[in-house]
Amino acid sequence: GTEWPPMYPTTVGEMVEKKIRVERKWEKGKRPINRSELKILEILERYPEMASCRSALDLGAAPGGWSKVLSRHAERVYSVDPASLDDKVLRLGNIVHIPKRLEELDDEDVPERVDLIACDANVSARELIPLMGPVVTRFLAEGGFLVLTLKAVTYPFRGELEESAEAIAKEMEGLGVMVLAVTKLPHNTRGEMTFIGRR
Repeated sequence: GTEWPPMYPTTVGEMVEKKIRVERKWEKGKRPINRSELKILEILERYPEMASCRSALDLGAAPGGWSKVLSRHAERVYSVDPASLDDKVLRLGNIVHIPKRLEELDDEDVPERVDLIACDANVSARELIPLMGPVVTRFLAEGGFLVLTLKAVTYPFRGELEESAEAIAKEMEGLGVMVLAVTKLPHNTRGEMTFIGRR
């Protein structure tokens, strides 16, 4: 019979060695929950003043990479997602998981105005932008930051991203949120850009 899979280039020894190298890339306990966690780390590096936020609202939070990072800086992180968060994130103590969609949020869920609203939800920018106005109006404190990942779904992505960047800038400026940057982070995928604003 034919060997399967045909022409498979990696031996078992090479696979084990590669796996160990990948696992050792991160110090013990520092491995990110997912790639998305690296985006919020890049943002906090560029805007260190965001790290001094007292409270944060993480929309579309599951599995909790952004909440995990934000919990190191904020006293409280409200993590909004109908899906469950990673157990490591739930054990952090200063994270409140709200198992709802962002458009279902009310004042009882988030009983304060927050210093940072972050969203890396797995929805297209076109769906996300109309939902953000009410959330920003209700929950973002004066001087608070807004960080959104704008995701395009139509290839080629560039046109949709440019259109989304323009739409969110216009929408947020109308709410008194100044655009600080619409940028491509090293850990954004080809179909993503990051919007950063401040009220």
